[in-house]
Amino acid sequence: MVNKIRNGVVWVRTPKCATTTTAIHLQKFCEWKKMKYLPSDEHSSVPPPKYMNLGHVWAGNVNWNTIKRTDMGSMASIRNPLDRFISHYKHHTIQEGRFGQYGDDVSSFYLENYSNTHFENYFRGMDNYIANYLDVITKEKLDVELLKERYDFFFVADDINKSLMKFERLTGYTFDNKDIRENVTQNTNLIITDEFIEKFKENNEIDYQLYEYVITEYGY
Repeated sequence: MVNKIRNGVVWVRTPKCATTTTAIHLQKFCEWKKMKYLPSDEHSSVPPPKYMNLGHVWAGNVNWNTIKRTDMGSMASIRNPLDRFISHYKHHTIQEGRFGQYGDDVSSFYLENYSNTHFENYFRGMDNYIANYLDVITKEKLDVELLKERYDFFFVADDINKSLMKFERLTGYTFDNKDIRENVTQNTNLIITDEFIEKFKENNEIDYQLYEYVITEYGY
């Protein structure tokens, strides 16, 4: 990863994985490194060589052959699947006013809509969201070899401080303030039922496998 950074970095910035905080830090890193970047409000734009993207990019937009040929670095952001889903739901209901008929009842929302509703227009589906966003599912299973081939580094939202410190050790850069930026929806209480939790874990088995694999194998 260290040697690749000079060639540019593609960041698969999975929504609701502490990526707003991370983007702020990475912009400062790029400025320190004198590295060009695509701004955080420019989404779905894959960075050319010598650049880093700070906006949302999903792996389906990335030409991985180009990344490999130009020896660019690649990193991604992940989070505990249930926490990521709940944060995404809060974002759409509280900040954007969608799904108003459900309000705080995220359990009913999921149980009634997991197979027919999407959070994003450009990226379809709610289950196994992270693995699909990273495009590491092959034949409906987590493709570990593809994961290792594509991704050099992971930011883990559940312990962003440790992730940033690991990035510091790799690059020699020091981040000023590693605290996560508080989300305006963070303290909202939702109705969480056992039925919802059980169904969510059943439907998101690949995301949980991905999360545990990264925590174990990428050094967190």
